[in-house]
Amino acid sequence: MIKIRFYLNRDEYIDSFTVKGHSRFDEHGRDIVCAAVSVLAQSVVIGLEEHMGLTLQVKQQPGDLSCKLTDPLNHARQSEAEAILRTCYLGMLAIQESYPDYVDIQVIRS
Repeated sequence: MIKIRFYLNRDEYIDSFTVKGHSRFDEHGRDIVCAAVSVLAQSVVIGLEEHMGLTLQVKQQPGDLSCKLTDPLNHARQSEAEAILRTCYLGMLAIQESYPDYVDIQVIRS
């Protein structure tokens, strides 16, 4: 099962997320659940780094990705980052709804 965690700061903004594990929906290279989750997670990192120019704390290994915002952001930049991160969250929820036996999502408030 893929375990996805979104961490909210005290202002209820997502400031980090983790994706761990494998869905085992199908064999390696044919697993559409793993592929969908991976694309969403990696797209967020690209959006935050390339589009917004943010410095992130990212750790990535097979079956394991974590991403944390490290830059202090003003309200406008925080809202822009939140739009990218919430889009990822909503996409992950859609995957979980379609494949509930393979994806577990939790939101953790600090």
